[in-house]
Amino acid sequence: MLFGGAAALYLVLSLAVPPHGDVAWYRDWGDYILDNGILHFLRDQDADYPPLFLYFDTALVWLARVLHVPFSFLFKPAVSAVVVVSAYPLYKILRKYAGGGAALIGTGAYLLHPVNILDTAIWGQTDVFISAAMIAVLYFLIAERWTPLFVSIFCAFAVKSQILFFLPVIGIWLIYIMVRRKLYVRFIVSAVAFVAALYLLYLPFTWTYIAEEGDYFYLFEIFLRQVGHWNWFSANAMNFWAAIGLNLYPYEGTGLKFAAYAVVAALSIALGVAVIRSKVRAEVKWPLAAFLQAGICFYFLPFMHERYFVPAVSAFIFLLVLCKDEKLTLLGIALMALCALNVIFKLCFSVEEMKTLPAGLMIAYALAGTAVFVLYCIRAFRYLLGKCGDAEEGVSAEDRQEVPDCAENAGGESAAECAAQKKELSETEKNTPAEDKLFSDEAPPLAGT
Repeated sequence: MLFGGAAALYLVLSLAVPPHGDVAWYRDWGDYILDNGILHFLRDQDADYPPLFLYFDTALVWLARVLHVPFSFLFKPAVSAVVVVSAYPLYKILRKYAGGGAALIGTGAYLLHPVNILDTAIWGQTDVFISAAMIAVLYFLIAERWTPLFVSIFCAFAVKSQILFFLPVIGIWLIYIMVRRKLYVRFIVSAVAFVAALYLLYLPFTWTYIAEEGDYFYLFEIFLRQVGHWNWFSANAMNFWAAIGLNLYPYEGTGLKFAAYAVVAALSIALGVAVIRSKVRAEVKWPLAAFLQAGICFYFLPFMHERYFVPAVSAFIFLLVLCKDEKLTLLGIALMALCALNVIFKLCFSVEEMKTLPAGLMIAYALAGTAVFVLYCIRAFRYLLGKCGDAEEGVSAEDRQEVPDCAENAGGESAAECAAQKKELSETEKNTPAEDKLFSDEAPPLAGT
């Protein structure tokens, strides 16, 4: 009933609400590819989306021609369907860790979350592809199923490069594991295979640049162009840059950009270290790390759009169901509410109209969002490191195991026996590999299940 009702809601809204201007761009891209092929597409079109999305887009344009219906009648229901379909694996995962009732509540929150409805059924945007991919990425991280993890990240990359905003902390973790296990060759082979597969996927689109201009690295320009396509400090993202009055302000120079990259790099490294040191259960730790990483990029990098925090909704739902820290939950709810309001602003006002809104109002709004995220950062880091009063609830039973206190031994053992027991426990902990199943596709037993 939940899935059927949500599907009906998304279908009605996607058909009833007129399409946003971006949907016309997607239609034009598909029309060009159908009429002219793909060899000169990137040369002639101002497109900044990866190949899998362009194939998907072109298929819908072709189907709209065959059925003689407007492109938006197919595109908006199609991206809305991604939300509904991705909710089922989310439900199964949450039921595994939290039970059926909590999983049903979390799935309902995901399906009816304003950012998902606004971004797909109302606007017709494509951020939901990353939201869906993050459900798979988080599950495979939790379960330590590494091959499906890499496949999920690859597919996300090939559809929309916003997955980059989640990857720094994951990359730090993988490097840590691989160095710890001395799997350098496998790491290099995996990285080369990943890049080579992307390059081959892009080859039909980039062949013109290779054959006619000798530009073998145009693929990488496309990824960078998608992130910084609009040369503003903030492209309607109510983040730090908007908080200092630079929303829709043309970017000039390089000093501030590199300073922002340095801040984001430092915070990402600190987050990676916190994840490595954290004893919090994986099913809480990884959604928290992903949500925090996406927020770090959104709030402190330049060139951010109002939609770039939308894919974090998947990690938020994991935390809403599985994290017991009330302050983190309340701050997370506030951040996602501000994200929805940010999308509403863009839907209600054009770029030119946004520039006419009271500057003080927009600065206050952006400042409030940035302040909430800073508070979330502080709480999240303390939680990961076990400094919060409620963080212990997220720690696995094995990590909470205490060494026996010989002075208060109720069993009446001798001091020698107690010391031997302590030594045995210490040796067991020393010899137990914490994350040693790096490239095994078999999920290890998870605490709390």
